[in-house]
Amino acid sequence: MKAKFAFFCVFLLCTAILFSSCGGPTLEEIRPIAEALITDSLELNEIFFGYGLPTVEGITGTDYRYVDLEKSRYDTIDQLKEAARAVYTADYCEGIFETLFVGITDSVGVILPRFTEDDLGQLMQDRYIQSILPGERTYSFDTMTIEKSGSKRVVIRIETETNGEKDEDAVLTLRFDGEKWLLDTPTY
Repeated sequence: MKAKFAFFCVFLLCTAILFSSCGGPTLEEIRPIAEALITDSLELNEIFFGYGLPTVEGITGTDYRYVDLEKSRYDTIDQLKEAARAVYTADYCEGIFETLFVGITDSVGVILPRFTEDDLGQLMQDRYIQSILPGERTYSFDTMTIEKSGSKRVVIRIETETNGEKDEDAVLTLRFDGEKWLLDTPTY
C-alpha cells in the first residue's frame, strides 16, 4: 500500500512539473522582452508607415529619392528586412515586405514599393511618402497584463496614449519562433 501511495505521489509531482513546464512565460519573464520589441517596433513604424528615412533632396528623374546614407542607420533593403526580422515574426514580415519592397498590383492599379534600390544597390525611398500613422503612440509598460499565455504564443494588453491622449489598450500577440519571442501584430 505504501509503495502505491509513494508511486501516486511521485506521479502527481511529475505531472505537476510537466504541466507547469508546458505553460507560457510569466508577466515578469515576458515584460522586458515585450518592452524591447515594442520599443524597436516604434522606430520601424516610423520608417515603414510614417515619413520614412531621411532623403537627399533633389530630382532623381523617378518617383524615388535617394536615402541620405549619412543620416540613416540603414543603407540597403536587406538591412531594413533584417531589422524587421529581429522584431516581427516571419509571417508578419512576409505581409509587410510585399508592400514595402515589391509593390502591389490590384484592380485599382499599381502601388509602388515604398523602398527600392538603384542599379548600384543604393537605397531609394518613394518621394511622395505620406505617413499613415495615427500619431505618436506611447505605451505604459507598467500596465502590461497577460491575456493568454502558452509556450508558443502570448497575448498581452497594455494601456496606450496617442498624441498624449488616452487611447484604446493595445492587445498584442508575441510568438516564440523556436529561438526567441517576436511580435506578430502591429504596434502603431
